[in-house]
Amino acid sequence: MFSMLSLPRAWDGKNPEEMDWKTLVKLSRPGWWLVHIWLYLAPTGQKYHLLTTLPFWLGLAYVLFPLNLLVYGINDYTDVELDAKNDRKGNFMYGAKCSMKQIGRAS
Repeated sequence: MFSMLSLPRAWDGKNPEEMDWKTLVKLSRPGWWLVHIWLYLAPTGQKYHLLTTLPFWLGLAYVLFPLNLLVYGINDYTDVELDAKNDRKGNFMYGAKCSMKQIGRAS
């Protein structure tokens, strides 16, 4: 059970059945991170002093990678067959093309 929860071992793995870091980052859709930064900043108004606080930066880091990975990862988990046929998939904007084995090992 714990072997399925392990972190990827390589940036760009050669085994299509194993999750690698590149695929994991693609799942979080970094092409949309600028939009998410704006959405994170919008409620702060013009309170620029928040930019100097650690909770602000920790929250921003959380919003960009883990939260996006959770949201988009669930979406990709439910759409594996559909995503395999989608030509836009496989990049940093629209997410990774994953097999069910890859997604299953990451969850």
